[in-house]
Amino acid sequence: MSNSIDWLPITSAPKDGSPILLCVGYIVGSGCWRAGYQLVGYPLGFYFDGGSLPSGATHWMPLPKSYKLIEELK
Repeated sequence: MSNSIDWLPITSAPKDGSPILLCVGYIVGSGCWRAGYQLVGYPLGFYFDGGSLPSGATHWMPLPKSYKLIEELK
């Protein structure tokens, strides 16, 4: 079993609003692509959850399965 984490380039991240993990340098957090924000004056981009500015993320990966199960229970 490999313990490596395979981060993907942000250019390959989904832009459909799906929750994902975002990475900027050593900062990692959940977030998503937000296109609707442009309608109220915010730029298109990947935002960390709770963030009001684009994250500047350079890499991403899918959320762990346990997080997805928690989201489904809400």
